[in-house]
Amino acid sequence: MPAAAGSPRAVAGVAPSEGPRGHGGRRLAWRAWVWLMLLLAWASPALAQALQPVPALTARVMDLTGTLSAEQRAALEARLAAFERERGSQVVVLLVPTTAPEDITDYTQRVGDAWKIGRRDVGDGVLLVVAKDDRRVRIATTKAVEGALPDLLASRIIERAIVPHFRQGDFYGGLQAGVEQILAALAGEALPLPEAAAARPGAGDGPDVESALVFAFFAVPVIATVTRALLGRVLGAAATAGLAGLVGAGLGLSAGWLVLLVLGAFVLALSGVAVGRGEIRVCVEASLPLRWLWPPAGDEALAARVRERALAWFGRLRVWDTEDNAGVLIYLLLAERAIEIVADRGLARRVPPAEWAAVVDGLQAALCAERPEAGLAAAIDAVDRWLRYHFPSASDRPNPNELPDGVVRV
Repeated sequence: MPAAAGSPRAVAGVAPSEGPRGHGGRRLAWRAWVWLMLLLAWASPALAQALQPVPALTARVMDLTGTLSAEQRAALEARLAAFERERGSQVVVLLVPTTAPEDITDYTQRVGDAWKIGRRDVGDGVLLVVAKDDRRVRIATTKAVEGALPDLLASRIIERAIVPHFRQGDFYGGLQAGVEQILAALAGEALPLPEAAAARPGAGDGPDVESALVFAFFAVPVIATVTRALLGRVLGAAATAGLAGLVGAGLGLSAGWLVLLVLGAFVLALSGVAVGRGEIRVCVEASLPLRWLWPPAGDEALAARVRERALAWFGRLRVWDTEDNAGVLIYLLLAERAIEIVADRGLARRVPPAEWAAVVDGLQAALCAERPEAGLAAAIDAVDRWLRYHFPSASDRPNPNELPDGVVRV
């Protein structure tokens, strides 16, 4: 029977409309594929943003943002160069507008890999990167100084030394504060000195410290006897401490050892660590241990930790172990410039809190003014007066030295 007009003719094994529809689908898929490839080829430059280039290392302070003045760059450069000559470790500061599309960690890693900061045979380099527009800061270290600058300490330097200045628009102040804390951390690491510095007499800490200890234990008591006879107890101790500072500077001691020598000479010369019928001990700690710094805390929480640390030393040094419960601990935390005075209950309840606060404020001001020996002299003198008033020595009652003399340095 003939097919009806206009109707599709059947093909064996194929449905009347299957063939044409399948052929058109393949053409459509091919065209879509071609258009997709063309679209990707056109869009790929826009989608794949180029990485920021690594600049050539031409100075220790690289400011690609124009933030620092020429004088500020020169001052930072001179400080880093002097430290590198004396200690050997290399620190480089880099300011860039942005690290996009990378985060600052990846960008800093690329820069560090390219620049290879530090001595080749030691690996003692530190890179401080500031992405100004991104509001990001990163401190990266090489293997040899990871112990001196662990991630926790690096974060602390950024959060407490650098960022507060940056928030006030003081980029130079933030960089200067951060650099000084980085250099202080590196100075405490036992790394080989440069050949030029090691060849100079007195460049190493060993012989100088040994000479300073000999001076402190043998010469200071003799000098103190003379100065106290001429100037009195407190002024004589202050004069002895000043002389000790001059001797320490002549021996080329580092700042930390010099401060310790001056404070130790003062307390030894004061010879009144046993005063009245009470006891005074002085404890100087460079910084809180890392476990006391985690998790990061604000100013109020940090102050509570400092107080807790001072109480721990009060117990460890047995300042509480006096007959009249009149022991006093003066605790100085140098890195945080924090001070705590912990008094046993025998004296604490007799002196108003405002008077304790006044002594702490005076010592804090002296510490900030880089005059710790003067502030310590005033603090010890104040506590001495309170002990003599509330616990006067009696002729019929012995007044032994119940606690060891000398400054405890941690």
